[in-house]
Amino acid sequence: MTWWAALALLHALVFVPHPASHRAPALADMTPATEVLVLGSSHVAAGVIPGNMRRPTAVAAFGAMNYECMELVADQALRRAPHVGVVAIECDVLPLRMDSILHYNGDYSMLYALGVRLRDLPRNPYWKLKQALRESRALYPLFFMPRPTPRGIFWNDRWRDALRRDRESREFAGSRLEEPRLNPNNDGRVVVAYHRADMLPDHSSANQAALRRLIRRLRQEGRRVALVRLPHHATYLHAQPEEWERQVRALAAELQAEFPGTAYLDLFADAGFADEDFMDGHHLNRQGAARFTERLNAWLLETFGTGNR
Repeated sequence: MTWWAALALLHALVFVPHPASHRAPALADMTPATEVLVLGSSHVAAGVIPGNMRRPTAVAAFGAMNYECMELVADQALRRAPHVGVVAIECDVLPLRMDSILHYNGDYSMLYALGVRLRDLPRNPYWKLKQALRESRALYPLFFMPRPTPRGIFWNDRWRDALRRDRESREFAGSRLEEPRLNPNNDGRVVVAYHRADMLPDHSSANQAALRRLIRRLRQEGRRVALVRLPHHATYLHAQPEEWERQVRALAAELQAEFPGTAYLDLFADAGFADEDFMDGHHLNRQGAARFTERLNAWLLETFGTGNR
């Protein structure tokens, strides 16, 4: 047992990726040449292909990113890409109701990959001090290692995925492992059930405030704002609570009234996307992403023209 404990500690300290290791590669696409920035959750990460965009585009997105985190990510992205003229923001129930900091329970490597630092997180100083201790190189593996067994140490999927992310670090850019066709075991009904649990408690008030601050700042800087709602599979549409749909529609309408000139593209229930365009109930596959990116391209050109500001 002593040897196994020593070996586990050595492996953890040497091989378990520390959050800081995710920082640099994920920021590579944000440069002074970038003209369009797209912010969102995994829907955006899976659904927008930056290389297919007609204007230089950076995608800043990860799993369950809410509007509080988008505000932080946008600040870092615009430091690196100061000439961005159009910012497209996902408009959906997940970033509206989710508490991303609570959801990820201390493991914020995906957020750090987009340039955000611990000191930026919307929490009090005492919480940040505890989190800093958890993220120290000595303690991080102890808090985030799934289970202290040989199989858990050497073969657990979480660490293989983390090591792959460390090498590629491209989830935010739409380049991610995926299923080519809709998985019936993870259709919209299953996804809605997960979302019901994930979005408790409802964090809408803080997220709406953050989104309004972000849009206000972008407009003050002379940048144009677009709200974008990505396609979801029909099984998700039929399974979601009516309250979610009302909440998203009301938010979009309020923002357009409060910030005149804010454009809105709603493809949530668009009939142009079929079963073969989805890998699960709420993520497009590569074929669907190519189709959506082309629609987004045409809409941005029609709405904002070719000028950057």
